[in-house]
Amino acid sequence: MKICLVTEEYIPPVKRFSLTLKIAEVLSRENEVHLVAISFDRDYKPKGLILHSVNLPNHDEFNLKQRALANIILSYKVWEVCRKEKIDVVYGWWPVAYFASIFSGTPMVADMPEFLEKMYKTFKKKFPMIIGPILRNFQIIVAKRSKAIITESKEAKEEWVKRGIKSSKLHYRPYGIEVDFFNSQMNVSRIKKKLGVPKKELLVMYHGDIGHDDGVDILLRACKEVDLWCVVIGDGPEDYIRSLKKIAGKKTIFTGWINYSEIPAYLKNCDIYAAPFRSSEYTNTTYPLKQMEAMAAGKAVICSRLKAFSSTVEHKKDIFLVKPGKIEELKIAIKTLADNKKLRLKLGKNAHQTAIKKFGWEKRVKVDIGVIKEIYNLEIRK
Repeated sequence: MKICLVTEEYIPPVKRFSLTLKIAEVLSRENEVHLVAISFDRDYKPKGLILHSVNLPNHDEFNLKQRALANIILSYKVWEVCRKEKIDVVYGWWPVAYFASIFSGTPMVADMPEFLEKMYKTFKKKFPMIIGPILRNFQIIVAKRSKAIITESKEAKEEWVKRGIKSSKLHYRPYGIEVDFFNSQMNVSRIKKKLGVPKKELLVMYHGDIGHDDGVDILLRACKEVDLWCVVIGDGPEDYIRSLKKIAGKKTIFTGWINYSEIPAYLKNCDIYAAPFRSSEYTNTTYPLKQMEAMAAGKAVICSRLKAFSSTVEHKKDIFLVKPGKIEELKIAIKTLADNKKLRLKLGKNAHQTAIKKFGWEKRVKVDIGVIKEIYNLEIRK
């Protein structure tokens, strides 16, 4: 097989884990694999595969114009690779894979982890009542053209069926994380000092993209009222981050983006991890990485009770589940864990075991590679 994979994620990973890179590495053991991605490291050369880098200085994924431009550039690069290398299957970030497939005629498998119009609304972009239906219809067009679609949950598959997509084209599995990486022994003693948090103080933490549905505003209010230190790692739209800083207490620290390679060290320093998502079609059909990564790090995690994710964990055994959007429930959960070290340790230990059993990236990669091979074999028979 000659396969082209495409991703919006930075390669090598800078802000977050890249599942696409893992798929490419595994596929390259037996196939010719081309990976198209944004990369700022010109010296980076992944083993066994061919990286086609797109360099976009100062790229801001929350700026719609910049993101649209990035997708256009990536689409051209993938089309160029498909045409020159006579690619058999293109797989990955669905808008780019779609345009490359249209212009090159290459069969595509689409990675559709979320519903685009819901993401648009989550990040409070302008004119959602107009832009939302356009994005929804565009995604349906792409889904119908795709030979197969990979999403994250049974709930997402059911929604796609409601949107007119054949069930036989749909496959699902949680995205997956690097469990061992987040449980590795790292130099963590310097982190609290660097943050300016007293050693004996308890620390609540959040990391990742910051949009309305992530519920960081709820977390900030809760931590302010229970008087605990709170560290928020990551970023989001500028106006939303400004609004969060206005409601944050004096013990809240915003770090901005921290390199993905350093995140385990920061997680090791927190006593309580919180992912207080609001309930939406986006959060109820996906498996966000943040709480799974904190579980892999062996932390006591508080997470909103979401349809897809909550079906894989157990309240007060490996996680503490709360009702989405309810500050009082979140405050009670934080205070309960802050006052009970034994419970924190129990949840952390069980959380790590659950992460090993259920959230390793290897399980998701098997699904993706199986689908890619299936489509390749079907095309060859034609």
